[in-house]
Amino acid sequence: QLAQLHTQPRQQRRRAISLLLNIGIWVLVAAVVIFAIVVGLSGGDGPEGGAGSGPSG
Repeated sequence: QLAQLHTQPRQQRRRAISLLLNIGIWVLVAAVVIFAIVVGLSGGDGPEGGAGSGPSG
């Protein structure tokens, strides 16, 4: 019983780490997708690019 109680926190921590990794991967994917959409919508120019920063298209 005591041994079982001792191994539980470690398992919980492992699960929390895997969950954090999963969330991190999804956040990264979402950021890349959003960045690609923003770049595509702005025609390749960044918001701070201004006029004459290159051809859009």
